[in-house]
Amino acid sequence: MDVPLLSEQAVKKRKTIIDEQTLDIIEGIRELRLFNKKLPDLINGSIRISEPVLTELSLFLNRKYDYMVKQTNIGHDDEVIKSLAILINALIDGKRLDEVYCYKLVMNNLVKFLSLTGLSDHIKDLIASVCETFLVISMDFVIDSSICTCTLKYLLYSIVDDTKIIHTEHVLRLWKIKNLIKDIDFTNNSDEELKHLFFKVLVRPKFVDNEEGQMIVSYVLLNPTISLKSMQTNIYKVVNMLSESQDASVFGEIYFNAWNLAEPTLRESNISHERCNAAEVLCASFPLMVPGEVRVVLSSLREKQVRLMFDLLEDACSNVRIIALKGVCQCLTHRIDYFGDEHVTQFVEIILQKLAYDKIPEVRAGVFNGMETMTTKPQSAIILIKELAKMRQHMRDENEKVL
Repeated sequence: MDVPLLSEQAVKKRKTIIDEQTLDIIEGIRELRLFNKKLPDLINGSIRISEPVLTELSLFLNRKYDYMVKQTNIGHDDEVIKSLAILINALIDGKRLDEVYCYKLVMNNLVKFLSLTGLSDHIKDLIASVCETFLVISMDFVIDSSICTCTLKYLLYSIVDDTKIIHTEHVLRLWKIKNLIKDIDFTNNSDEELKHLFFKVLVRPKFVDNEEGQMIVSYVLLNPTISLKSMQTNIYKVVNMLSESQDASVFGEIYFNAWNLAEPTLRESNISHERCNAAEVLCASFPLMVPGEVRVVLSSLREKQVRLMFDLLEDACSNVRIIALKGVCQCLTHRIDYFGDEHVTQFVEIILQKLAYDKIPEVRAGVFNGMETMTTKPQSAIILIKELAKMRQHMRDENEKVL
């Protein structure tokens, strides 16, 4: 049977009472207590929740939030919000995607309570937990919603708050919704705060010391809408601030994890922007080192990285070729000792004999930019000197993007 949130009698009274919101709150408390007694029946499905009931629940949440925003003391409202959160969790927990889609509007109104400063921490934590349950089930269609961003912000604020102890539970909860972190669009201005929060977690040693915390940062590195350069700058700042007794190897683990996540993307993804970002991560993390590992394993790992770089330089997507060209030239400039002579020779051949003739002018321009980078260091500049004669015919490239 359908269960209305407010009784018919309460609805009639509402029309005669001036303070409509107060009546909603009073009647809401009574009805929610009755509603919670029926939770077992809701969970086993013997009571059906119809769309009109969900609409009423959503409206009640919205009115309740608007009411509480205007109050200076909302501690007495904790019981109502707690009841709502328990109720909604019972309705969505263990359900399939097609069964929870209709709860999106309800969840959009519930997540707003995370922003109320007067609401107790344990109630907010309960609300966030309900939102996480919903996100895990419905990840594909809520990536751009306030449910996603508000829940992530709540968890991140709990981690970066210097007045609080970082609980492993919060890190693990963030890890459960890791795919949202990889796919969320950080170019959206509304997510600027979210981006800064991810930067801030890097300076919390208790976070990056945690294995799940390291993996979360690795997922952020793989997000194509976040600036990898900005992330690296923040990582370098943190490493430089570490004392001698603090271990910087966790950041090596972060890059190692990011590379392991990027490799399948490079080989399997048909989405060019994903390969672009993975290519940037690959070049930025070269050479990948595993402390204490035997030389033969390190050699095999490095060879694997180099082979991927060769493939990226000849990728079908011009943007991937441009990113790989820039990254390879930087590696040849600053980390040339990690390449074998045969690798260096092959890189130069691809750059000067293939990419210099690329049909895309931006790629040809990238060749000149890469060569300019390589002239800044003696070891890489020497390699170019004997090859510059081959570039004579390209000096007359009249395309404005190359000039």
